[in-house]
Amino acid sequence: WLGGVLFLLSTPVVLFSLPPTNALAVGAAAVAWIGAFLLYALDFFTDALVDLRFAGHGECLGYSRLFPVVGFGVASISTVVAMISLTVGLLRWRFPQLLPAQLARAITTRQLLDRIWRTCGLLYGSNLGALSFMMLARIVIYRGQADPIFLWMGLTDLAFVVASVSCLMPGLRLRVHAWLASTGEVVATAASVAVLMGAGMSTQETMDDAFKRLRAVRCNLVPQDIFDSMAFGDEWYRLSQPAEVDAVDVFISHSWHDRQPELKWQALQAWRKRFKEENAGREPLVWIDKLCIDQANVQADLPHLPIYLASCKQLLILAGTTYLTRLWCIVELFVFDQMVHGMNDRTRSEAIQMQLLPGMTELMFDEFKAVECQCHLRADYDRLLDCVQAACGSLDAFDTSIKVLLESCTCLDLLSTESRGVRRSRTMSFSSVYRMHPPVR
Repeated sequence: WLGGVLFLLSTPVVLFSLPPTNALAVGAAAVAWIGAFLLYALDFFTDALVDLRFAGHGECLGYSRLFPVVGFGVASISTVVAMISLTVGLLRWRFPQLLPAQLARAITTRQLLDRIWRTCGLLYGSNLGALSFMMLARIVIYRGQADPIFLWMGLTDLAFVVASVSCLMPGLRLRVHAWLASTGEVVATAASVAVLMGAGMSTQETMDDAFKRLRAVRCNLVPQDIFDSMAFGDEWYRLSQPAEVDAVDVFISHSWHDRQPELKWQALQAWRKRFKEENAGREPLVWIDKLCIDQANVQADLPHLPIYLASCKQLLILAGTTYLTRLWCIVELFVFDQMVHGMNDRTRSEAIQMQLLPGMTELMFDEFKAVECQCHLRADYDRLLDCVQAACGSLDAFDTSIKVLLESCTCLDLLSTESRGVRRSRTMSFSSVYRMHPPVR
């Protein structure tokens, strides 16, 4: 009984410590729970056989053995079902080719972890019912007489309740993850996002390395075909130069899946013209991934992307029809809003500017859903979703905050002949909604 109680209470504790980005740990947990379920199924089945053996003596207490037979039988069957469910999930995650066609659809590490949570919750709920039935049967048979077994059965029932509720409440899981994150490094800072993206260093080491690698390019040197997803020049990286923190004027955020390179170029040049008029003819320093990331060693720079973003004074979004479907683009918004959350509303809204390209309308803002976004790498997708879930408490809350942030951006009209700006009122922001901690620069 004591071992069962400890196992039940340890389930949510262990699962809370498993991030969906750690494939090895999640896979090991699935194997461990399959093994545990097998042992428990055998134990329940053995107990059912023992009680069934004593159930035919004809005495009252002998016939009372039928009640635990039923209880242990139900527990044994539900545990076997849970074991099969986890086994199928594990195979779909790692070896989908071994399954029949109707079950062969592969699942991600996040989906496997969700299956572990859900399977444990449903199993513990089922076994709670079986154990409660056995305890009530004993109370009726013994006519309320004291029996030490009642204490252990009651404690086990309580453990089943705690474990089942913990496993079946995703909101509780996310709140615990957010609390765990807040007791260590602040998830909402650029450095912490970079750590989550797999930089392989501590927060301070990640920041130091990113600042050494930070580069920018003068806007007049940007090649005209820079936004063509197929264009690439070996000399492009040499056009950029090492840059100091806060010396970069703007971070260019856009989706490479938008097929509008000429319009993006025109919008950038219109923005450059306006910038020079407002800054006594000074050429702006801009950050563009193709020019500021070494294309021969992309993985060394990519985890530092949030810090590069935080080192820029402005965010210029060139939003085409696929912009809201790319998770990295949305995370750029998320990080930059954190970096400027200490500014007043007007300054913040001017710091995030957006040019809507043809085909993209403000009506699409309301359709944004993080779970429908995509990443080039599945590992990035899982890490980024884990980050925003921990920061916001749920993906629904994150979706709401992004919609509010998009509505509060300064919308530009760089592609018109008048090149005029349209500013809407900013009622709230991601940071003001969730009151995140200030970033560590």
